[in-house]
Amino acid sequence: MKRTILISFPKKNVQKIITFEDEGKSLYYLVEQVRKLYMEASEIQIELYGSYSLSEVMPIHNLSGVRDASQIKQMQEKISSGEEVFEKDGLPNIKLVVAPNNKLLIFDGTHTLIAYLLQGKRLLSSVPYLVISADKFAPVTAQEISTFFPEESREKIESKWSEWVVNWQAELGSQTEKREFNTMGELALVLSKGDKGSIEH
Repeated sequence: MKRTILISFPKKNVQKIITFEDEGKSLYYLVEQVRKLYMEASEIQIELYGSYSLSEVMPIHNLSGVRDASQIKQMQEKISSGEEVFEKDGLPNIKLVVAPNNKLLIFDGTHTLIAYLLQGKRLLSSVPYLVISADKFAPVTAQEISTFFPEESREKIESKWSEWVVNWQAELGSQTEKREFNTMGELALVLSKGDKGSIEH
């Protein structure tokens, strides 16, 4: 299956694009391949997702899946000092996928995106990010979304993927939860009001 991956580095005003066949592997596998290739990837001039609102990104966790408030605070301090948040190898923390409903779903970097929102960032163009899509920026399938979830729940995810989120800290058998927040903006708003729920300090 053909894939199109876009990686954006706003401070450098650089967007890179990678296209290749992934042989039906999971989207997590795809990230590891991108990790090996992105430094030499072609640059493009158009910011395809830049005007997308950070608050409209779909979360893959409920509040129960956002565990580390201290990590968010550390990232906020870093962002407020003018730095950006990356992995150690330079790949953006924020990783998104074009979901079957054509919205962007975050599957990695939830704490990072919350930190940027709480620091007043509003558009995707203002943060480093990676977006995975099918060929020519088309959505991926519900079956591919299901790989973000425990194996035992994948059948119901494929059926109604948008109704569910994952909490990897929960007990086995209870890691798939009914969706409580439709957008990252809703999730960040609860955090900003101090309703930390199960978040660890």
